[in-house]
Amino acid sequence: KVLATTILTMTLSVLPVVILWLGRQLVAESPGRAMRDNIDDLGKVVLIGTLIALVLGTGGLVISSLTSRRIVAVAMIVVLFLTLTATANIGYELVADEAEWAEYLLLISPSDVFFALIYQLFPVDQTESLLIDASDFSETFLISYMVGFVVLGILFVRWRYSPKE
Repeated sequence: KVLATTILTMTLSVLPVVILWLGRQLVAESPGRAMRDNIDDLGKVVLIGTLIALVLGTGGLVISSLTSRRIVAVAMIVVLFLTLTATANIGYELVADEAEWAEYLLLISPSDVFFALIYQLFPVDQTESLLIDASDFSETFLISYMVGFVVLGILFVRWRYSPKE
């Protein structure tokens, strides 16, 4: 199930960006040279897209395993995603000056974790998020965090659907 949801989600997180990357290379003055020069960017794009697909797919399966109604699961996923992002950012704004641990609020917001990794792999001077700017997590930590989330989600789904005696 995780593989199926990941592949389906990758059609939204990886495929469009790979097509854009390819199109950008093909319109360059020298497409072959552009592809050679930017092949590392393609690897980063595939890595980020795959991690996003894995996290969202696994999270969706975990939430869906808690209810038998699809519409309830979809509503729970959307509300939880938005609530966690809002909570992390509002919480950071409230405690940033007083708490050293405030940067760890990033870890409860899936979208902020995704963007933090994107900004690590494709550096920019400043983001639109104070929380992401304040966090100084390494690429390795963020990738490990996402992989850990996926592993825990798979274990939870396995436990949830295992036969009870």
